[in-house]
Amino acid sequence: TIGIIIIPFLAIVMYTLMTQPPEGVLHLKTINGEADIVYEEPFHVPSINGSTDEAVSYALGFAHATDRLYDLQLRRACAYGKLSEMFGETALSADKFVRSLQFSSVVDGEWESLPSRQKSILQSYAAGINAFVKQSKMLPLEFQYLGIRFNEWLPKDSLMIFKQFSFEMSNNWQLIMLRTLVKEKAGEYWAEKIFPFDEADSF
Repeated sequence: TIGIIIIPFLAIVMYTLMTQPPEGVLHLKTINGEADIVYEEPFHVPSINGSTDEAVSYALGFAHATDRLYDLQLRRACAYGKLSEMFGETALSADKFVRSLQFSSVVDGEWESLPSRQKSILQSYAAGINAFVKQSKMLPLEFQYLGIRFNEWLPKDSLMIFKQFSFEMSNNWQLIMLRTLVKEKAGEYWAEKIFPFDEADSF
């Protein structure tokens, strides 16, 4: 009984010692410039200064990974319909629904149409996340408990989460789907009569 209590306690103590909150100024050098993450007392809230937008995006990714790596993992799994890989069969129905929305194929098309400037920003953000993971001694406790690892963050992953947020904030997606069905079966005229809204507002 004592061992059951002591072992988790020691694990938490070791994790806490190895993952102390950052303090002061963290200077980062990237291929696109330099950036500073300033952790301000008393709550270690980060602020970022950088020489280029790409350097700031890199630092932002690094800061997000420092404070919210598990949240990034969870959001990414949700957007791709891969929660069951973390939580088992209980999340399977949610995964099937998300995959039916085909976010991934939509985002692939959106990525190809993005200006090079925006692609560079997203690539820098992803590089910042991956840099933090690479230099980390231990992943957050949630990863240890679930027995999962953090796969390399891709620029597409950020777009997938944006798409998921857009979907979650939309309260008319059911109407959009119905309008599409009416349009396919009865034509544009009846779709506009029954559902008079702009499809440009869709997610």
